[in-house]
Amino acid sequence: MRVVLDVNVWISGLLWGGVPGKTLRLARNQQITIFASEALLLELEATLSREKFQPRLQARGYTFEYLMSVVKEFSNFCPTTSVDAPQLRDSKDNKILAAAIAANAGAIVTGDLDLLVLIEFNGIPILTPQDFLSCYFPIYIIKQNALTPPLEGTPLPIWERGWGRGPISLLVYGIELRTAILISTS
Repeated sequence: MRVVLDVNVWISGLLWGGVPGKTLRLARNQQITIFASEALLLELEATLSREKFQPRLQARGYTFEYLMSVVKEFSNFCPTTSVDAPQLRDSKDNKILAAAIAANAGAIVTGDLDLLVLIEFNGIPILTPQDFLSCYFPIYIIKQNALTPPLEGTPLPIWERGWGRGPISLLVYGIELRTAILISTS
C-alpha cells in the first residue's frame, strides 16, 4: 500500500515510537510503501533540527543525520506538485495533499487536525496513525508498544492471558466499534 506520512507522524514515530512508530515498522517490514516529496523532506529536516527536539535526539542516541538517513531509506521519492484545496484550513498543508496525489497514495497518515477534518481528499482517506492501523492492518495484535503479527499457521488469538482490562476500538468502514473486555489473569 502506498502511503504518505505527515511530518508529525515521522517525528513522533522516530523520536517517541508509539503508534506512529508502528506505522514506520510496517514500512521497514515492507508492508507499506512510504512516499515523500522534496517539500515534505525539507519540512521534516527543518522540524527535526529545531532546538526543542535536540534533548530527545540525545536521549535516544540519535543524530539529525542518522534520522534523516532512516527517513530517506524508508521513503520513495514523489515529485513536488501543487494542488488546489480551498477547503484546507492551513494552506501550508497543501504539500502533503500534493504528495499523496503525486504518489497515487492509498492513504495519508497524520495527526494534524487541519488535515483530519477533511476526512479524505480526491478519494484518498486521511487518517490518524491509530485509525490507519485499525483500518488496514486489523489482523495485527497491538499490544503495548509492539506490533506483532501472528505466527504463520497459528490462529489469531482473540485475547491473550495477562492483558488485563481496557477498551478495544475497531474501525470498520469508518464506524468505530468500542467494547470493554475483562480478561482473567488467573
